[in-house]
Amino acid sequence: MTESRFGFLKEDFGELYEICIQAEQSENDIGLLKIRQALEYMVHDLGGQSPELFQSIEELENSNILNADTGRKFYELRCIVNQSIHNAITIDESRLNECLDKLMILTLWYGITKGKKYELNQFAADKVVAVKNYLASIGEWEEKVNSIKEEHYNGIDPLGRDRRGDFSSTALAKPDIWEKDVFETDEEYKERIKNMECIHIGYGILDARRIEEYTQINFLIHHMDYSDKIQHSEIQAFYIEGATEQQLIDSELVAGLKVYKKKICYDYSRVYLKNGIENIAVQPICWEKFYYEDEEEFKQRIQQMPLLPMGEGIPIRNRYDLKQQLLPIRIEPFHYGKDILKNIMPDTNPITIHCDRTIAKQVCETQNPCLFFLKLSTVDSVEQYVLWQKNTGEIVKKSYENSWGWYEQFSTQDEAKAIEWYQQVATQGNAEVQYYLGVCYRTGKGVAQNYKKAVEWYQKAATQGNVDAQYQLGWCYEKGKGVAQDYAKAVEWYQKAAIQGNVDAQYHLGVFYEVVVQDDTKAVDWYQKAATQGNVDAQYQLGWCYEYGTGIVQDDAKAVEWYQKAATQGNVDAQNSMDKLQKEQKEQKAIEEYQKAAAQGNAEAQYQLGVCYEEGKGVVQDDEKAGEWYQKAAVKGHIAAQYQLGVCYEKGNGVAQDDAKAVEWYQKAATQGNVDAQNSMDELQKKQKEQKAIEEYQKAAAQGNTTAQNNLGVCYEYGKGVAQDYKKAVEWYQKAAAQGNATAQNNLGVCYEYGKGVVQNYEKAIEWYKKAAEQGDATAQSHLGGCYQEGKGVVQDYEKAIEWYKKAIAQGDATAQNNLGMCYQYGEGVVQDYEKAVGWFKKAAAQGDATAQNNLGICYHYGKGVVRNYTKAVEWYKKAVAQGNTLAQNNLGLCYEDGKGVAQDYEQAVAWYQKAAAQGDSIALNNLGRCYEAGKGVVQNYEKAIELYKKAAEQGDATAYDNLGWCYQHGKGVIQDYAKAIEWYKKAAEQGDATAQNNLGICYQYGKGVAKDYAKAVEWYQKAADQGNATAQIHLGMRYDEGKGVVQNYEKAIEWYKKAAIQGDPDAQIYIQLAKKRKEERAERVRGIKIVVFIIIISVIYITIMNVFGAE
Repeated sequence: MTESRFGFLKEDFGELYEICIQAEQSENDIGLLKIRQALEYMVHDLGGQSPELFQSIEELENSNILNADTGRKFYELRCIVNQSIHNAITIDESRLNECLDKLMILTLWYGITKGKKYELNQFAADKVVAVKNYLASIGEWEEKVNSIKEEHYNGIDPLGRDRRGDFSSTALAKPDIWEKDVFETDEEYKERIKNMECIHIGYGILDARRIEEYTQINFLIHHMDYSDKIQHSEIQAFYIEGATEQQLIDSELVAGLKVYKKKICYDYSRVYLKNGIENIAVQPICWEKFYYEDEEEFKQRIQQMPLLPMGEGIPIRNRYDLKQQLLPIRIEPFHYGKDILKNIMPDTNPITIHCDRTIAKQVCETQNPCLFFLKLSTVDSVEQYVLWQKNTGEIVKKSYENSWGWYEQFSTQDEAKAIEWYQQVATQGNAEVQYYLGVCYRTGKGVAQNYKKAVEWYQKAATQGNVDAQYQLGWCYEKGKGVAQDYAKAVEWYQKAAIQGNVDAQYHLGVFYEVVVQDDTKAVDWYQKAATQGNVDAQYQLGWCYEYGTGIVQDDAKAVEWYQKAATQGNVDAQNSMDKLQKEQKEQKAIEEYQKAAAQGNAEAQYQLGVCYEEGKGVVQDDEKAGEWYQKAAVKGHIAAQYQLGVCYEKGNGVAQDDAKAVEWYQKAATQGNVDAQNSMDELQKKQKEQKAIEEYQKAAAQGNTTAQNNLGVCYEYGKGVAQDYKKAVEWYQKAAAQGNATAQNNLGVCYEYGKGVVQNYEKAIEWYKKAAEQGDATAQSHLGGCYQEGKGVVQDYEKAIEWYKKAIAQGDATAQNNLGMCYQYGEGVVQDYEKAVGWFKKAAAQGDATAQNNLGICYHYGKGVVRNYTKAVEWYKKAVAQGNTLAQNNLGLCYEDGKGVAQDYEQAVAWYQKAAAQGDSIALNNLGRCYEAGKGVVQNYEKAIELYKKAAEQGDATAYDNLGWCYQHGKGVIQDYAKAIEWYKKAAEQGDATAQNNLGICYQYGKGVAKDYAKAVEWYQKAADQGNATAQIHLGMRYDEGKGVVQNYEKAIEWYKKAAIQGDPDAQIYIQLAKKRKEERAERVRGIKIVVFIIIISVIYITIMNVFGAE
């Protein structure tokens, strides 16, 4: 009888073992209950040692299935353990770790028994280890492997000894094994295995005999392929074997980190430093790569960081997205083995090969064994695995030798040396290396960019049948890169690559046949081939062909199917096309239903048909038919139809324009409670009154009445009762102003100030404002104060501005009250006093001044002159936005974005930004662009973000300049272009934008778009740092720390680090400690030098004295 998988519990947990055995033998709810009892037993056993542990494990116990949240709980347990060790809390760690392992397996079993299909690709590597633990206890794997080894192969040494290094032998690496679920059929099991992601467990083994020779400890890296569909939370990270405690302390544990997509992490599941027989548990720390750093620069910075503290419990900058339960990184930055071992095994072999380039690098640097990580299709493939390993040794050795260029380029970062190796191997006829050499010449990696040379090497590789080279050669002929443009040649090479299955070549052939040859049938054929292999562009094009019947029978269902596939891969055009097509299908179906019902006299269907004809939904747009259907529904009392019929009569859409009939139908709808109808009727009647007023004004104005003349000007300026016409407004203002009408004089001043109907002229504006102000017009007095405050048409004079504001305020003018508040806010003409500013804002706001209401909101938002109160800020912003104030709309958007004073709501934030942006507000345009860039409240769309940034930039917005620079620097929404990035950064930096100044410094420091120039970098960092930019302060400190661009000065470095620390920069304290350490080391070196010099001087004196006395 096969031993139970819970045999490991028998010795230490007898009662628990019995419970699990009963549960294992049961496949019903009683079995589940037994497992739950087992979990409770474990929980209470552990909880007796620590109440904090009890709470965390109890939460684990309540999980019904293993997922990211479960993993997070295990992470919390690990943190508690580490913290307990760090704080010297008495706890039996070995007992705890043992229990945690067993709890993991029990929870795993609970998840399986729950019937939730335990798909290993959805969970962490620790759970794979758990599965292996009980498989190993049965012994099936070891027995099978050993028997096969004895039969087929005596000794496994795939790498052997290479002329470039002394490679140690390695033991057999276990492939990942997937066991059939207790509830699965054989077919279900095979299907699950077939669809799994690869989870690889790697082994990096130190040679204990040569431990003293190592200057750096190596890692056991557990890594995995990452997919957006995977909901992981745990990855076992690394341990060190055979090292002394001193070596552990001396080792820079983070120095070997590799980066993928800006982030690296040695994860939190069990991590040990192995010191003799004692396991020291530690909690690793996560570091984040700066966006402007490349991998080598990041690694150098990490190497300067303090050593990883032993026993620390809480990680720094943990980047796990717990809300979405997704792991945002994968710890496998490169796929080295796919390139090296490409031709080792035939495609028909069921074993797939993956090898991490970092492991290959490890072989070169430390002479350690390199293990290639395998995933077997089923357990039955073990024999094939061993046979493959037997025959692979020489091939791997040769492949590795030929791949030395990869090592030079990616391990030593010596691209020039890599090119030498590529050249040597390529001249020997290696097609793969010839292709890669072509890539180097095309991209300028390790050599000057040279398309002709690229074509030469592509040609050599392509002639030997290298499919990638054939595709690239076709591309060169199509684009005329390195050769004369030749579409026939391009098609020839695309054809060769496409026949071999190159998906990009297949897609390009489709485009060629559609656009150049105009053979839609052949185009569809190639699109089909590429789309089937997952090419997103081909999937979109195939959908388009099906939608419009181009080259294939029109089929909306097929179109939607291919659009869906492309959209799933992120193709925005496909998503839009699919949405449009599905919307049209729904509309057409709706039309058919409406027509049937409408023919039977259904009022709602008649109304809906009217809407469809008015908006062109599912039918050709037709206002007359819309009017007919609205009429039919309206006479039956349909409220919405009555309202819409009123609109048609008011605007003359599909019927003769008739205000009287419009009012009649609005009245009928309003009587039944339609608010829109009531508002429209009110507006129409207001418009009729205005038109009647215009007639009266015209009569009085013709007789020289200045009030009527001014009123006519107002009507023309704002389009009240007449079409808006600034020139006519100015004409009437001038007539009234010439006769001394103060209101008209003020209004004429406004037209000159803002260029309405006249050429903008501040001097003329001042002239008319003064005439009105001297007559006591409060509005003119306020406007005149504004001109003095801003220096428009006069020399800037804050005192005169305040003088005029006070005259207007004496008459209760709200605008003047607000403006005087701003003088106090900014200390212009008065001593800065936020409390007085708030007082004046409140007076103006109480009169309904929207600008003052917004300003008062700002004061509450940032705590200027009042206690900070986000709720009150929102209240005042809302009062201002009710009057259409764009600044308040933007500020309200910020509150929703940050969740200040309101519940955080990105969609609401976007809605308010859009309202302000629609009125041309540059700040709102920029903020809206930010939302599109980050995908906040909208689908992420870099192109839309660029569009909005450019609109804001057209108004001279410095922040938009900086954002555009960032997009060009990083190729977000545009083709990456460092020169353009520099151009935008400079525009923003010259306006004093601190972020742009810092970014410009980064470009000069790293030579992005400009020649590398540390002095220039320091210059821009200084400007940004002086404005309080914390990032720039760190950068400036680092330059003083390193002595790059400035004379090395640790004191100044520490000074700038401290300024950044005050602002809360998370890394500043680390840099301070490092700078202090280097300062002390330098002082120690100086002391040492002084001692040496002193000794030399004493020696010289001594020798001189001895020589003198010796001579005597």
